[in-house]
Amino acid sequence: MEKKGGNKKQAKKGGADKEEKKAEIPQTSSIYEKNGNIYIVLSAKPGSKCDAITAVEEDYVGVSVQAPPLDGEANEGIREFVGTILGLKKRDIELVKGDRSHDKLLMLQATKALTAETVREQLREYMNL
Repeated sequence: MEKKGGNKKQAKKGGADKEEKKAEIPQTSSIYEKNGNIYIVLSAKPGSKCDAITAVEEDYVGVSVQAPPLDGEANEGIREFVGTILGLKKRDIELVKGDRSHDKLLMLQATKALTAETVREQLREYMNL
């Protein structure tokens, strides 16, 4: 019986570790900096008529892409589209989370030219064209 009690404690501890890992990246807004990199929280709409930034809100950036949601095509389309807007190469943009979800987290490799605020401004400017 002692083993059962020990296993329950281990199971609870393992569950707590998973919750802590989810909370590792502190999201204070839709675009933020951590460890020199810039993160963008996206709400994606694949298979759209045109590529567009549909919203730059406090909690997410809306993006529509023409690429279909098949075999990662939409994810590649998002990386390419965001890279074009920000003047980055696709290799400088990594999909950290959400490869099979509408909710995604992109990481932009650290550059001296970009800050979270300049990224926000460029996305808003593109949206208003």
